[in-house]
Amino acid sequence: DVRFIIKDEGMRYDIYSDSEKINAHILLPRGKQCDALLVNGEKVDFEVQKVADSLYVNKTVSGEKKVSFEIIFKK
Repeated sequence: DVRFIIKDEGMRYDIYSDSEKINAHILLPRGKQCDALLVNGEKVDFEVQKVADSLYVNKTVSGEKKVSFEIIFKK
């Protein structure tokens, strides 16, 4: 189950899963760039991948019942 919310300052994805590992590949809205990524409230390193004209934030994490990815957009 995935739930997300997008605001002017960023976006959050909450993933509910029984998986042991989650490979997140999150599409950024057009014209937005990621300044920071928080996983369950902790700032973590991340990769940005360009596919055609789209940008994605990539991060692999250990699975938990719920994992929250919070992307802070560059201003």
